[in-house]
Amino acid sequence: MMMILLLASLTSATVYAQSTDCDTVLRLWKDMGGSTSVKNGCSLPGVTSSFGSVTAINWSSQGLKGTISSDIESLKDLQYLILANNQLSGQIPKEIGNLVNLVELKLFNNNFSGSIPKEIGKLRKLQYIWLSTNRFSGSIPNEIGDLPDLFSLYLHNNQLSGEIPVKLCDLSNLNYLLLDENKLSGSIPKEIGKLKKLRSLFLSLNRLTGRIPDEIASLSNLQALSLASNRLTGSIPKAIGKMSSLVQLMLHTNSLSGSIPSEMGKLHNMTLLWLFDNQLTGDIPSEIGNLKALWHLVLADNKLTGVPSSFAKLQTRTIALFPNPVSSIPYDAFTKNTAAGLSPQNWTNIFSLSSLYKRSFSSSQAVEEAYSLCPLNDVKNANVAAGCITGIYNKFCRDTKDLQSCHSAYDNVVASSIFQPLRVCAAWRSGPNSMTCASAIQNFLVVTDYMTLTSRHAMEFKSSIFASKLYAPCVSTSSVTCNW
Repeated sequence: MMMILLLASLTSATVYAQSTDCDTVLRLWKDMGGSTSVKNGCSLPGVTSSFGSVTAINWSSQGLKGTISSDIESLKDLQYLILANNQLSGQIPKEIGNLVNLVELKLFNNNFSGSIPKEIGKLRKLQYIWLSTNRFSGSIPNEIGDLPDLFSLYLHNNQLSGEIPVKLCDLSNLNYLLLDENKLSGSIPKEIGKLKKLRSLFLSLNRLTGRIPDEIASLSNLQALSLASNRLTGSIPKAIGKMSSLVQLMLHTNSLSGSIPSEMGKLHNMTLLWLFDNQLTGDIPSEIGNLKALWHLVLADNKLTGVPSSFAKLQTRTIALFPNPVSSIPYDAFTKNTAAGLSPQNWTNIFSLSSLYKRSFSSSQAVEEAYSLCPLNDVKNANVAAGCITGIYNKFCRDTKDLQSCHSAYDNVVASSIFQPLRVCAAWRSGPNSMTCASAIQNFLVVTDYMTLTSRHAMEFKSSIFASKLYAPCVSTSSVTCNW
C-alpha cells in the first residue's frame, strides 16, 4: 500500500512540474510576441522536456519581437536557451542567474539593450555565451570570469564600454573570445597570455590604446588574432614569431611603428597577414618569403621602403603594397608569384589597396603615384614594367568612370619612359633577355587592346610594333618562346 502511495505521489509531482514548466514556457512565448493560439507551451517547436521538466528552448529565427520575462527563473532544469536571429528587445532579466543548469545562452542578432547582468556569473555550468549583434551597453561584468567551463564568449557588435576585465583571463577553458566592434578602451591586459587554450581572439574595432603585450605570444594555440582598427602604438612584438599555430593576423589601422619583425617568417601556417594603415618603416623582411601558405598579404599605407626578391617564393592571391614609399621593386620579386605575376589580372591585385581608395585622390593622381613605382627606365626590368602598367590600367582605368582622366595620366607619366626601354628590348634579336623582352611586349600589348584611342601614345606604339617586320614574329603569337 505504501509503495502505491509513493508512486502516486511521484507521478503527481512529475505532472505538476511538467504542467508548471509548460505554463511558464507558454507565458514566455506570448511575452515574446508568439502566437496566442497555442495552448500548451511544451508542444511548441524547439521545446524539449525530460522527466517532466523543460530542458531546452530553441526559438531562433521565429520572428519574435517581445521581451524575456522574469518568469524564466522558474525553469530550473533549463540547459539550452537559444533565441537568436529575432527582434527581441529590452534587457536580460537578472533572474536568469537562477538557471543554474544552463549550458548554452545564445541571444545573438536581436535588439537587446541595457547592461549584461552580473548574475550570469552564477551559472557555473555555462559553456557558451553568445550575445553578439545587439545593443548591450555598459561594462563587461567581472563575474563572467568566474565561469570555469566557459568555452566561447561572443560579445562582438554591441556598445560595450570600459576596459577588458582582467578577470576574463582566468577562463582557463576559453577557446574563443570575440569582443570586437564595441567601445572598449584601455590597454590589452598582459594577463591575456594565461588563456592557453584560446584559438580565436578578436578585439578589433574598439578604442584600445597602448602597446601589444609581449605576453600575447604565449597563446600557442591561437589561430586567428585581430587587433585591427584600434589606437595601438609601439612596435609589433618579435615574440609573435613563436605563435606557430597562427593562421590569420590582422593588426591593420592602428598607429604601430618600427619595422616588421623578421620573426614573422617563422609563421608557416599563416594564410592572411594584414598590417596596412600603420606607420611601419624600413624594408619588408626577406623572411616573409618563407610563408608558403600565405594567400593574402596587405602592407599598404605604411612607410615601408624595400621589397625583397624573396616575394618570388610566395604563392599569394593578393599582395597590396601601395601606397608606400618603395624606391624600387627587384626584378625577380614577382616573376614567379601567382598573384603578383606579369598578367594584367595578377598585377591588379598588387594595387588593390592603393591611392585610388583614398577619396581625396583623383584617379589621375592615383595612376601617377602607382606608375612612379614601376621600373619604367630599366631595360632589364621591361617585363616587370609591362605587367606593372597593365595592372595599373586594369585597376585605375577599367574600374573608373573617368577613362579620359586616366588615359591622360597614362600618357603624361608613361609616354617617354616606358616606350624607350620596350623599343630597345624589342630590338634585341638574341641573347639571354630575348624571351623576357618578347613576353614584355606581348604583355604590354594586352593593355593597349583594352585602351581606346584617347591614349594616343599607347596606340602609336602599338602601331609601330605591328608596322615593323622585325617584331611581327613575336607579336603575332601568344607564345613567349618565339625566335627573334
